[in-house]
Order: sequence, then structure tokens, then C-alpha cells
Amino acid sequence: PRDMLNRVLAKNLSPDNVLVGEVMTPNPDSVSPDMPVLDALHQMHEYHYLHLPVVDSRGHVHGLVDVMEIINATIGKEGSSAWEALF
Repeated sequence: PRDMLNRVLAKNLSPDNVLVGEVMTPNPDSVSPDMPVLDALHQMHEYHYLHLPVVDSRGHVHGLVDVMEIINATIGKEGSSAWEALF
């Protein structure tokens, strides 16, 4: 949502007509599928990322790490202490 606001709507571009390649971050940092989640979170915190692509050594994209989904998955569970590793 933030990227849509800052890179498309704030520049009066039409989401119907603008191409993803025109507004995406070129050559974004990424993490490998075998990186521990905690390491990915530290990288995201250090560089102020909310999302990081998960890319293997051959350049294949496996998905996207989303900081809010990770936090919700760990903190959101009643009785979970997994979030303590973040601090």
C-alpha cells in the first residue's frame, strides 16, 4: 500500500496504466530460502524494509518475506514466546 501511494498515486499515475517495472525497486536486496527468519528480520530492521524477496542461488523467486506477517505469526499466538527472539 505505501509503495502504491508513494510511487503511483502521489505522482498522479493511473494504476490501470502504469507498469510494475516503471515503479518497482530495481535490483532489490533479497534473502535466500535457507536464511533463518530471525536473520531476515534483522536485515529488514537494519535497512528499514517491510518486504524482501526470497531468491535462490539460480535467481528463482520463491516468495516474499513480509515483516508484519512474521510478527503476527509469532506474537499473535497466545502463550507464544517466539517473539522474544526479536528483542
